[in-house]
Amino acid sequence: MINSGDRAGDSQAPIMVLTQDQGVLRAARSAVSALGQPASALQHAFSPQEALNAVLAADEPPRLLILEDGASGDGIDELRVATSDAFGATRSMVLHRDHAAALSPRAIRAAMRPLPPATPLTEDTEAIRLGLLQGQVSVRYQPIVRIRDGRPAGAEALARWEAPTERCSPESFVPIVESAGLGLDLSIAVARRAAREFAVVRRSRRRGTNCRVSVNLPLAVLLQDDTAAWLGRILAEAGLPAHALALELTETTPVEDRSLLRRALLRLRRAGHEVLLDDLCLDDPRESLLELPFGGVKLDRSVTAAMRHSHRARNMVRRVVRRADSAGMRVVAEGISDPCLWHAAAAAGVSHAQGYAVGRPMPAEVLPVWSRSWTQPRFNPARRTPAPE
Repeated sequence: MINSGDRAGDSQAPIMVLTQDQGVLRAARSAVSALGQPASALQHAFSPQEALNAVLAADEPPRLLILEDGASGDGIDELRVATSDAFGATRSMVLHRDHAAALSPRAIRAAMRPLPPATPLTEDTEAIRLGLLQGQVSVRYQPIVRIRDGRPAGAEALARWEAPTERCSPESFVPIVESAGLGLDLSIAVARRAAREFAVVRRSRRRGTNCRVSVNLPLAVLLQDDTAAWLGRILAEAGLPAHALALELTETTPVEDRSLLRRALLRLRRAGHEVLLDDLCLDDPRESLLELPFGGVKLDRSVTAAMRHSHRARNMVRRVVRRADSAGMRVVAEGISDPCLWHAAAAAGVSHAQGYAVGRPMPAEVLPVWSRSWTQPRFNPARRTPAPE
């Protein structure tokens, strides 16, 4: 934890205040003290960019951001978007006039109160289908970077079900959608939204955003003969080239016909899409699928975490890397949450990293600002030496 006068980005605290007004800072300190919290519970950011760095690229982001109504500066719009995200880890509290009154312990406690639990997603097939048509699936993007030099390589599109009374992560709603026979509908909805939003990001011409986005496809959808065709139509509508959209084969269904999968992979490769084998785990029988023409493989976060203490995990990763290198595939380690895991993955030969040490899932419009902050050594593990364990 850091002291309330320290700048954001070095460590995390439950509450962060964005201000250059010493009166606001004093009022925030007084409120935190009245809550029975130590001074280290308050973090002070001097600029929107510093605050955004702490919100997006941190394993433990602040739970509450306090900012003034008239706050301005580079990144302020993106910061407001990030902290109003229903799926984000940080809530926002905007100060209007009377800072001392607004920053009362009661007001802060209310602002930090967790959102009420959402109503579970209905299992009514027609209601789900209608929700997909009405755009109730939103997308957040988690950056992926190249380990060798830290250069941004793309982002994974992560689906979220977002309706007035329902807020669900993929783990909650994807099985329901797929069991309702709507896996194709969901795939099309996510791909269309990701293509449209990522096209805007690429056109912003910010450094590191001229790369690709990956979307998850279940096996049944990936195997269909017309998948490349409808993906092509979506990309044409968005103005994106085919190579800008990668596909990740999810692990929800076992592969029974390898020749059928091989033909599908070759068909999608000819159409310009890289396909990655997603969420490879320890002792995963799907490892043998790496003999097929995938463009890459993603290591499950459980494997990445185990590299810290398990020789078996490290040996498995090295074996996968050797197979991938011989076939010209890239290897992405999910769950890179700190510089030590980054350097462990690098030592094992992993080519790409994804996880909270790189960036948290974020709305599309925030990606260009994340990309700018990522070039700074203190936010980029590729430019730092790991702390001793």
